Amino acid sequence: MQKLFFFYLLICSLSTAAQKPVEGIWIFKVGQASIDVTNQVATELHTNVKLAKTTRNLFLGDEGAIFELERNTDGDMNRPFRAPYCADTRVFYINKYVVANVITLRNVYLTFRDGILIQLFSDQPEGFLPPFISVHGNGTPSSKVDSTTCSYEGKTETVLNVKYIDQWDSGEIKAASVHEYYYDTDCQKREESFFEVYAVKELTEAIICENQMRAKFSPSKQDAEKRRLKDLDF
Repeated sequence: MQKLFFFYLLICSLSTAAQKPVEGIWIFKVGQASIDVTNQVATELHTNVKLAKTTRNLFLGDEGAIFELERNTDGDMNRPFRAPYCADTRVFYINKYVVANVITLRNVYLTFRDGILIQLFSDQPEGFLPPFISVHGNGTPSSKVDSTTCSYEGKTETVLNVKYIDQWDSGEIKAASVHEYYYDTDCQKREESFFEVYAVKELTEAIICENQMRAKFSPSKQDAEKRRLKDLDF
Protein backbone atom coordinates (compact mmCIF):
# COMPACT_ATOMS: atom_id res chain seq x y z
CA MET A 1 0.00 0.00 0.00
CA GLN A 2 2.83 2.37 0.85
CA LYS A 3 4.47 1.77 -2.53
CA LEU A 4 1.17 2.44 -4.28
CA PHE A 5 0.86 5.71 -2.38
CA PHE A 6 4.35 6.80 -3.42
CA PHE A 7 3.62 5.66 -6.96
CA TYR A 8 0.58 7.94 -6.95
CA LEU A 9 2.77 10.82 -5.75
CA LEU A 10 5.18 10.10 -8.60
CA ILE A 11 2.39 10.34 -11.16
CA CYS A 12 1.20 13.59 -9.61
CA SER A 13 4.72 14.97 -9.86
CA LEU A 14 4.67 14.29 -13.58
CA SER A 15 1.49 16.27 -14.03
CA THR A 16 -1.67 17.25 -12.22
CA ALA A 17 -3.96 16.00 -14.98
CA ALA A 18 -3.85 13.76 -18.01
CA GLN A 19 -2.33 14.89 -21.28
CA LYS A 20 -0.36 17.72 -19.66
CA PRO A 21 2.92 19.08 -21.08
CA VAL A 22 6.08 17.19 -20.23
CA GLU A 23 8.30 18.79 -17.60
CA GLY A 24 10.64 16.05 -16.45
CA ILE A 25 10.84 13.37 -13.78
CA TRP A 26 10.32 14.03 -10.07
CA ILE A 27 12.66 16.84 -8.91
CA PHE A 28 14.35 16.97 -12.32
CA LYS A 29 12.15 19.61 -13.96
CA VAL A 30 13.74 20.62 -17.26
CA GLY A 31 13.83 24.36 -17.77
CA GLN A 32 13.05 24.93 -14.08
CA ALA A 33 15.38 23.01 -11.76
CA SER A 34 18.52 24.88 -10.73
CA ILE A 35 21.92 23.32 -10.32
CA ASP A 36 21.20 23.19 -6.57
CA VAL A 37 19.19 20.02 -7.28
CA THR A 38 22.52 18.15 -7.53
CA ASN A 39 23.28 18.98 -3.90
CA GLN A 40 19.79 17.80 -2.97
CA VAL A 41 20.50 14.48 -4.70
CA ALA A 42 23.87 14.17 -2.95
CA THR A 43 22.18 14.73 0.41
CA GLU A 44 19.56 12.07 -0.35
CA LEU A 45 22.32 9.63 -1.35
CA HIS A 46 24.37 10.47 1.75
CA THR A 47 27.37 11.45 -0.32
CA ASN A 48 29.12 14.46 -1.85
CA VAL A 49 29.37 15.53 -5.47
CA LYS A 50 32.70 14.25 -6.78
CA LEU A 51 34.69 15.44 -9.79
CA ALA A 52 35.19 12.90 -12.59
CA LYS A 53 38.25 13.52 -14.74
CA THR A 54 38.01 10.27 -16.72
CA THR A 55 35.32 7.77 -17.69
CA ARG A 56 37.01 5.27 -15.38
CA ASN A 57 36.14 7.50 -12.41
CA LEU A 58 32.44 7.06 -13.16
CA PHE A 59 32.47 3.28 -13.23
CA LEU A 60 34.61 2.93 -10.13
CA GLY A 61 32.09 4.91 -8.10
CA ASP A 62 29.83 3.26 -5.54
CA GLU A 63 26.20 2.67 -6.42
CA GLY A 64 24.33 5.88 -5.77
CA ALA A 65 27.33 8.14 -6.45
CA ILE A 66 27.04 11.53 -8.14
CA PHE A 67 29.80 13.13 -10.20
CA GLU A 68 30.36 16.36 -12.04
CA LEU A 69 32.17 15.74 -15.32
CA GLU A 70 35.31 17.83 -15.64
CA ARG A 71 35.14 20.23 -18.56
CA ASN A 72 37.13 19.20 -21.61
CA THR A 73 39.44 22.13 -22.36
CA ASP A 74 42.02 20.34 -24.51
CA GLY A 75 40.20 17.70 -26.57
CA ASP A 76 41.44 14.87 -24.34
CA MET A 77 39.63 11.66 -25.30
CA ASN A 78 40.10 10.30 -21.78
CA ARG A 79 37.60 12.80 -20.45
CA PRO A 80 34.26 11.25 -19.40
CA PHE A 81 31.55 10.58 -21.96
CA ARG A 82 29.46 13.77 -22.37
CA ALA A 83 32.05 15.94 -20.63
CA PRO A 84 31.25 19.51 -21.75
CA TYR A 85 33.56 21.82 -23.67
CA CYS A 86 31.73 25.10 -23.07
CA ALA A 87 32.17 27.12 -19.90
CA ASP A 88 28.43 27.78 -19.45
CA THR A 89 27.56 24.06 -19.56
CA ARG A 90 27.91 21.65 -16.64
CA VAL A 91 27.11 17.93 -16.72
CA PHE A 92 26.48 15.62 -13.75
CA TYR A 93 26.28 11.83 -13.70
CA ILE A 94 24.33 9.64 -11.24
CA ASN A 95 24.76 5.89 -11.61
CA LYS A 96 21.57 5.07 -9.69
CA TYR A 97 18.72 7.16 -8.31
CA VAL A 98 15.47 5.69 -6.96
CA VAL A 99 12.33 7.81 -7.26
CA ALA A 100 9.72 7.30 -4.52
CA ASN A 101 10.93 3.72 -3.92
CA VAL A 102 9.29 2.77 -7.23
CA ILE A 103 11.19 3.94 -10.32
CA THR A 104 14.93 3.34 -10.61
CA LEU A 105 16.89 5.66 -12.88
CA ARG A 106 20.29 4.38 -14.00
CA ASN A 107 23.14 6.09 -15.80
CA VAL A 108 21.55 9.50 -15.42
CA TYR A 109 23.13 12.54 -17.10
CA LEU A 110 21.92 15.98 -16.01
CA THR A 111 22.99 18.84 -18.29
CA PHE A 112 22.80 22.41 -17.01
CA ARG A 113 23.31 25.62 -18.95
CA ASP A 114 23.68 28.88 -17.07
CA GLY A 115 22.69 27.00 -13.93
CA ILE A 116 19.35 25.64 -15.22
CA LEU A 117 18.61 22.00 -16.12
CA ILE A 118 18.24 21.68 -19.91
CA GLN A 119 18.43 17.90 -20.34
CA LEU A 120 17.74 14.73 -18.38
CA PHE A 121 19.10 11.59 -20.04
CA SER A 122 19.01 8.07 -18.58
CA ASP A 123 18.68 4.41 -19.40
CA GLN A 124 15.05 3.50 -20.01
CA PRO A 125 13.57 3.27 -16.49
CA GLU A 126 11.88 -0.11 -16.01
CA GLY A 127 8.15 0.26 -15.52
CA PHE A 128 8.19 4.00 -16.18
CA LEU A 129 6.55 4.34 -19.59
CA PRO A 130 3.01 3.09 -18.73
CA PRO A 131 2.40 5.74 -16.02
CA PHE A 132 4.17 8.36 -18.13
CA ILE A 133 1.84 7.57 -21.05
CA SER A 134 -1.20 7.60 -18.76
CA VAL A 135 -0.35 11.20 -17.87
CA HIS A 136 1.01 12.56 -21.14
CA GLY A 137 -0.63 10.30 -23.72
CA ASN A 138 1.10 8.24 -26.38
CA GLY A 139 4.17 9.70 -28.03
CA THR A 140 4.50 10.22 -31.75
CA PRO A 141 6.25 7.12 -33.15
CA SER A 142 8.97 7.17 -35.79
CA SER A 143 11.95 5.10 -36.82
CA LYS A 144 15.35 5.54 -38.41
CA VAL A 145 17.35 3.02 -40.38
CA ASP A 146 20.90 3.56 -41.54
CA SER A 147 23.54 1.29 -43.00
CA THR A 148 27.11 1.01 -41.81
CA THR A 149 30.05 -1.35 -42.14
CA CYS A 150 31.78 -3.60 -39.63
CA SER A 151 34.46 -6.28 -39.73
CA TYR A 152 34.04 -9.94 -38.84
CA GLU A 153 36.67 -12.64 -39.34
CA GLY A 154 38.57 -10.42 -41.74
CA LYS A 155 35.53 -9.59 -43.85
CA THR A 156 33.78 -6.24 -44.14
CA GLU A 157 30.02 -6.50 -43.74
CA THR A 158 27.28 -3.96 -44.44
CA VAL A 159 24.71 -3.96 -41.65
CA LEU A 160 21.60 -2.00 -40.71
CA ASN A 161 21.16 -0.03 -37.50
CA VAL A 162 17.54 0.56 -36.49
CA LYS A 163 16.20 3.14 -34.03
CA TYR A 164 12.59 3.27 -32.80
CA ILE A 165 11.49 6.57 -31.27
CA ASP A 166 8.42 7.75 -29.38
CA GLN A 167 8.46 11.51 -28.91
CA TRP A 168 6.37 13.91 -26.83
CA ASP A 169 6.37 17.52 -28.00
CA SER A 170 5.35 20.15 -25.49
CA GLY A 171 6.73 23.05 -27.49
CA GLU A 172 9.72 24.30 -25.53
CA ILE A 173 10.21 20.93 -23.83
CA LYS A 174 10.40 17.56 -25.59
CA ALA A 175 10.73 14.00 -24.35
CA ALA A 176 11.81 10.89 -26.23
CA SER A 177 11.86 7.18 -25.53
CA VAL A 178 14.36 5.47 -27.82
CA HIS A 179 15.04 1.79 -28.45
CA GLU A 180 17.80 0.94 -30.88
CA TYR A 181 19.50 -2.09 -32.37
CA TYR A 182 22.96 -1.52 -33.80
CA TYR A 183 26.21 -3.29 -34.66
CA ASP A 184 29.57 -2.45 -33.17
CA THR A 185 32.84 -2.40 -35.18
CA ASP A 186 33.21 -6.16 -34.60
CA CYS A 187 29.76 -6.85 -36.07
CA GLN A 188 28.30 -7.75 -32.68
CA LYS A 189 24.62 -6.81 -32.43
CA ARG A 190 23.83 -4.47 -29.55
CA GLU A 191 20.61 -3.22 -28.02
CA GLU A 192 20.06 0.00 -26.07
CA SER A 193 17.08 1.86 -24.64
CA PHE A 194 17.08 5.33 -23.16
CA PHE A 195 14.76 8.14 -22.16
CA GLU A 196 15.36 11.87 -22.20
CA VAL A 197 13.62 15.17 -21.57
CA TYR A 198 15.20 18.33 -22.94
CA ALA A 199 14.66 22.04 -23.51
CA VAL A 200 14.76 22.42 -27.28
CA LYS A 201 16.18 25.94 -27.67
CA GLU A 202 18.70 25.71 -24.83
CA LEU A 203 19.99 22.26 -25.80
CA THR A 204 20.32 23.33 -29.43
CA GLU A 205 22.38 26.35 -28.36
CA ALA A 206 24.52 24.14 -26.11
CA ILE A 207 25.19 21.67 -28.95
CA ILE A 208 26.20 24.53 -31.29
CA CYS A 209 28.65 25.77 -28.66
CA GLU A 210 30.03 22.25 -28.14
CA ASN A 211 30.56 21.77 -31.87
CA GLN A 212 32.34 25.11 -32.17
CA MET A 213 34.65 24.32 -29.26
CA ARG A 214 35.42 20.83 -30.59
CA ALA A 215 36.31 22.34 -33.96
CA LYS A 216 39.31 24.02 -32.36
CA PHE A 217 41.02 20.67 -31.94
CA SER A 218 42.70 18.51 -34.57
CA PRO A 219 40.48 16.72 -37.15
CA SER A 220 41.46 13.31 -35.76
CA LYS A 221 40.33 14.34 -32.28
CA GLN A 222 37.11 15.81 -33.68
CA ASP A 223 36.26 12.60 -35.53
CA ALA A 224 36.96 10.44 -32.49
CA GLU A 225 34.87 12.68 -30.27
CA LYS A 226 31.94 12.75 -32.68
CA ARG A 227 31.87 8.95 -32.61
CA ARG A 228 31.59 9.10 -28.83
CA LEU A 229 28.61 11.46 -28.76
CA LYS A 230 25.06 10.23 -28.96
CA ASP A 231 23.03 11.37 -31.97
CA LEU A 232 20.62 13.96 -30.55
CA ASP A 233 18.86 14.70 -33.84
CA PHE A 234 15.51 12.99 -33.41
